[in-house]
Amino acid sequence: MPRIGLGIDFGCDSVKIAKVRIKNNRYIVEKFFIVPIPPGVVDNNVIKNTELLLQELMPVIERNGIKGLRCVTSVSIPETLVKLIKLPVLKKRELDEAMKWELEKYLPFSAAQVISDYKIIGRGEENSINFFSILLVGIQKQIIEGHVRVVRQLGLKHTAIDLSAFAYYRSLRQDFTNKNSQLLLDMGAGGTRLFFFYKGLLCFQRWISFGGNLLTRELMNSTRYNWQEAEEAKKKYGIYARDSVSEEKIIDPVFLTSLGSFIQELQRAIDFFNLQYSDQPVQEIIILGGLTGMKGILDLLVKELSLPVSVFQFSEQFEFINGNDNKEWQDKLPLAVGLALRGAKGWN
Repeated sequence: MPRIGLGIDFGCDSVKIAKVRIKNNRYIVEKFFIVPIPPGVVDNNVIKNTELLLQELMPVIERNGIKGLRCVTSVSIPETLVKLIKLPVLKKRELDEAMKWELEKYLPFSAAQVISDYKIIGRGEENSINFFSILLVGIQKQIIEGHVRVVRQLGLKHTAIDLSAFAYYRSLRQDFTNKNSQLLLDMGAGGTRLFFFYKGLLCFQRWISFGGNLLTRELMNSTRYNWQEAEEAKKKYGIYARDSVSEEKIIDPVFLTSLGSFIQELQRAIDFFNLQYSDQPVQEIIILGGLTGMKGILDLLVKELSLPVSVFQFSEQFEFINGNDNKEWQDKLPLAVGLALRGAKGWN
């Protein structure tokens, strides 16, 4: 079984790369890189400009001697379908046929454009009927083909495409299996992904078009800032007005509408989940992604959602050789590290 893996997280504003080695039951992050990329090169895991992406990544791969490694990449919403469903206990052939119908029922695009799979993750009894709990996954072929093409041209061995939620799960300090339901909130530059876990299983996900880039554009539109200046102001003041005093922070009026809509959509998603899984409603929110460190975001979520909110922390099994004290860098790496760990361990 391989003991070294490489994970690549194709983000919309940067590509994160992590190399993980397993040694004595420790997960050693030997190398990690954050490579800025121009806007439009990657959009929600979909590679839009292969040539430009290779120009940015090839020097990093060649300089650091990581060619030839096993590599895992990821996909996520809105370009994927992940559904936890219940079906009566069936034979394998009958189940295969039933999955075709289930796939077409939930897909927002043609089934011919999708590679799909399912896994039986449990069984139970309801109203005297035995049933399977099944995780159904569908991914657009063009996304997979784009990832494989880039990875191979970089001189790496593409071994798997994983779901982002599962990669985050591997990196987490928390053990979900014995806890109440959890919401993992990935707040990135291009948008926010919601991953709901029920008894340790990913059962529901949603995409909200609220992210760091939206806030940057709103700041630019209300000032004379260019993109870089707006980014710097956002980093310095967060969601607070620039003339707020330290004792009384006031949310910048520029952000009120988008933040209000974001909170409403979050609450609707939580309410929907709690209705479907009323025996274990959401009890905790874990946040990660580029917006995690933005001033005011954590306090806003706690106040408006009335739930405990914590920031993602790596499992204690991880050790960072370089940058142990650089929390800002580590905050950007959970996905790439979780992917690399799958490559190293050969996990499903």
